[in-house]
Amino acid sequence: MASPPSALTPYASRSRRTLLNKVWNAARLSLELLGDYAWPEAPQRLPLGFANRWIRSRFAAACEAANSGLDAFRIDEAAGAAYRFFWNELCDWYLELVKPVLRDAAPGAAGPSRPSAETVAETKATLAYVLEGSLRLLHPLMPYITEELWQRVPRPASRRVSIAFGPYPTAADECAARDAGVDAHMDLLQATISAARTIRSEHAVDKWAEVPARVRSAVPAVREFLREHADAIRLLVKTSGPPVIEEPSHDRAPGTVVSTCASALAGSLEVHVNLKGLVEANAERARIERELKKIDRELGTLEKKLGAPGFVDRAPPQVVEEAQAQKAALIVSRAGLEAARQLAEEL
Repeated sequence: MASPPSALTPYASRSRRTLLNKVWNAARLSLELLGDYAWPEAPQRLPLGFANRWIRSRFAAACEAANSGLDAFRIDEAAGAAYRFFWNELCDWYLELVKPVLRDAAPGAAGPSRPSAETVAETKATLAYVLEGSLRLLHPLMPYITEELWQRVPRPASRRVSIAFGPYPTAADECAARDAGVDAHMDLLQATISAARTIRSEHAVDKWAEVPARVRSAVPAVREFLREHADAIRLLVKTSGPPVIEEPSHDRAPGTVVSTCASALAGSLEVHVNLKGLVEANAERARIERELKKIDRELGTLEKKLGAPGFVDRAPPQVVEEAQAQKAALIVSRAGLEAARQLAEEL
């Protein structure tokens, strides 16, 4: 399997091989979820489901950005747009959201959560559409693996024998799918889920453990939206039961970590994750002490640098600003760890 061109390198801290594996595994998972799906002869209408509308909107944005990069001979920008869409939006979010929908619909699956036939059909059609389209979007940048995978995925009968014959997806082709409203709502959902996941990660909660979670917002429409998507939060955060969505309050249950996040729709909202019984108090204290010592060492180094005679006056302004920003971030992190000491006493 050939390595992708160097144009992709600036956008991947992971290795090229890791990116190739990501593309390959995402296509393999998609084919598993699609099953015996066949591309319909009639043109596909725009989807109605939230996750399906969102991924079509993001694919349209990626097509626009990639085409702009290629038109301006900025291959790096085109590669970055295609990379971010495939890795971050298609793989990290959309596939995770639709896996339970399509697996619950598989033969032999049963239960009250079984999705409707219409939901399954729309989700399969959307997944097939963005998978085939994203391979065409990536093709000029990594031709061999995209050709190999494109030959295996569902595609319109009008496509020619090779992905190389196109057509390359354009902004004009996808403009009808752009939806700023669904993008903003997905930003809110992502911020909520990411805040809870960060708490789990920072406190080394076992990946299989279910955590009690609450989300507090002063905006009624935001609370209603989050209740509608409580299943997605439960799935991606791994909460013990549906998360509680409620109005703001000064109460905080013992052993609860609170993370404040912001979005354009919600302003500020709080995510509460209760770690009591999930994190061992002595282990948490030891973790906090290790982190404090590390931060103190880094703060000492930065303070020494900033206090050196002539550094602020002679160093390039961007170097000074970066050092000052690092110091400010470390001070905030240290304050958070000091607050976490109280949490350790509550566990």
